[in-house]
Amino acid sequence: MGLFFDYFLKKNIGIPLLIICGVSSSGKTTLIQNGIAILGMGEDFLIAGDSTANGQQFIAQSINNVACPVDDVFEAVLNSKKLGAKIKSSYRATPKIRMRTFGQEPDLCQICSQLIYTANGNIPQIQELVNRANVISINDTTLDTDNYNYLDENAENREELSLILPELIKYAPEEVFETYKQLKEVLRESLEKINNRILSNVAFMWTGLVLLQEIAGISIDNLDGGIIEHAKNVAEDYKNLPTPIDTFLEGLLIMKNLGAIKKGYDYEIKEPQETEDGSVQLIFHKETLRTIYNDFFAKDSDRKIDKAVFNRYLKWDSRVITQDASQKYYQVDNNKRGKNTRSVALNISDWDEVLAFAGVQPCSITPMSVTELKTSVMERNPL
Repeated sequence: MGLFFDYFLKKNIGIPLLIICGVSSSGKTTLIQNGIAILGMGEDFLIAGDSTANGQQFIAQSINNVACPVDDVFEAVLNSKKLGAKIKSSYRATPKIRMRTFGQEPDLCQICSQLIYTANGNIPQIQELVNRANVISINDTTLDTDNYNYLDENAENREELSLILPELIKYAPEEVFETYKQLKEVLRESLEKINNRILSNVAFMWTGLVLLQEIAGISIDNLDGGIIEHAKNVAEDYKNLPTPIDTFLEGLLIMKNLGAIKKGYDYEIKEPQETEDGSVQLIFHKETLRTIYNDFFAKDSDRKIDKAVFNRYLKWDSRVITQDASQKYYQVDNNKRGKNTRSVALNISDWDEVLAFAGVQPCSITPMSVTELKTSVMERNPL
């Protein structure tokens, strides 16, 4: 699909990264080597994965309309703070400005090819990556060496794969784009309320598989069902990504266990008997507790929570009951109740660690129906 990189960008369609994850010797590099062999490239085109996030982006500016593979990306790159921003710019091929000497125009570095990563183990669970990449895991898959003609011991046979390229070039970009739109619509009709980028990414990958099937004259068993199930799983993973609110709660539990924050001083808990619906609520002054939180995790940059991002998530997180809760906190100097403070009320009933943090669990009592109430009364007071 890298052959149609420019055309999809002109249609304002983002180009997803392809990320192949797996343990060592699972076949990641072999798959990449076979893939670039289709484009007539040898192993010397494989790029080492110990560059920076900026370096990976520059790789995609090296050659037009191909797949630029980065093999065995180091954890330092995957955990880089800049990774999310670089993925976003690569997805839309946003130009990067490279300054020149005084009096000369800046040089625009244009991304012109799709990036492919292979990585050992897990990739970071960040939104920019999950909804802008097709992540394929081969941890539970082994290659059948008896039926595979292009493994390392038969690497010379990979030159045969370049015979696929003339067949791919026969497809007009317009034709490929129409196939993509049709497959995206199939996904949309098969799945409810799915992120549009995820639809686009999976349809992009599916289009490439359809082209290869046509060229090979074969049909992969249950491909449609497998692709739809894959898209469903990706959408579910995206919904379950940890938000700054999740990170904040997890950090508060650590701080409580280490005695860095105390109930009644830094936050309040409403127990089930105090709430109408039997829920457990966490009440806190967001600026005060967030500042204490960031000071506590000052040396752990991964846990630091930006004020603007935190406030933005508080606006739409379904756990937020109100940001206008009136609450009195203790004054540390005299151990007396202070003045009313406008605070956030957060329903933490569904939090797995609610008992460990709050010391109570939500109430699970279901109100009696009128019929059940009458029966109970009759049993207690028979005529």
